[in-house]
Amino acid sequence: MPALRTVIEDVRPSAPQSSLRRPSSVRLAADAGRRVLETTGAADRIDLVINVGVYRDGHICEPALAPLIQRRIASLAQRKDVFSLDLMNGGCGLVNALQVVDTFVRTGSVRRALVVASDVDPDPRRSSGLAVRPAGVAIVAGAVEGPEGFLAFHSETFTEYAGLYEGRVDWLGPRGWLTGGAGHAVAVRTDESYTDRCAACAAASATRFLAAQGLAIGDIDLVVAPDSPCSFAGAFSAMLQLDRRCVIGGPASAGAHSAAPGLALSAAMASGRLRAARRTLLVAAGAGITVALALYGGQDPTRGA
Repeated sequence: MPALRTVIEDVRPSAPQSSLRRPSSVRLAADAGRRVLETTGAADRIDLVINVGVYRDGHICEPALAPLIQRRIASLAQRKDVFSLDLMNGGCGLVNALQVVDTFVRTGSVRRALVVASDVDPDPRRSSGLAVRPAGVAIVAGAVEGPEGFLAFHSETFTEYAGLYEGRVDWLGPRGWLTGGAGHAVAVRTDESYTDRCAACAAASATRFLAAQGLAIGDIDLVVAPDSPCSFAGAFSAMLQLDRRCVIGGPASAGAHSAAPGLALSAAMASGRLRAARRTLLVAAGAGITVALALYGGQDPTRGA
């Protein structure tokens, strides 16, 4: 049997539909999921749903949000044979989820998966230091026999820089009229050097990763890097002295969090450059500092090699 690869079939973003209604992480993920399932027609063939969102409605921890998102997508709501789970690793969660999907695909246990990401500020009135744009994204990834698809993944954590980004959820007290509806509040502290350090860690990690694949950065036709943390794509590009024309990220992903790599991927998909590129490097970085990388081959990754 020919080896299976995981191909990105489509990516769709979502945004709040009304400024009068508080954004919902569940609703954003479900809206993006509905759109991508409509464009791919894959609803009856989804085996796995993975949600990677971090900042959630009402600070929900349990149950997992993935089944709640699945229930809001009409075409998946009644499916009893879909395995839904949450996978949280901040800004790197989406790339990690694609790696999980790829592992299932290569074993033949999953033929098609839906990966969703979304974040909102759970309580803007009480949050401190949390600057996250409400946004969602959904990806349908499926098994193929052919040259296109994910080739390799790599994750690395630089614990010496863990203190540059710190986030916690504080308990403010029981809800009631004396506390003004208090409960939990997100508090985030970001060092001013965080973005540059993320870019430096990602550049070092990418160089090692590509070398292990017998490649150099010059062998990469397209880099998909989000602007999360702020201005990360440009800083990463500068670290490796990349031609900015080969980097996609920027405005599409700016201000988002767990959805940011997917929003950058959506821009690459919509432009047609993802499938046209021989080799694409997908880059994400977040607290830890953790870096997640994926190497993706186009319709003929050996063309011109």
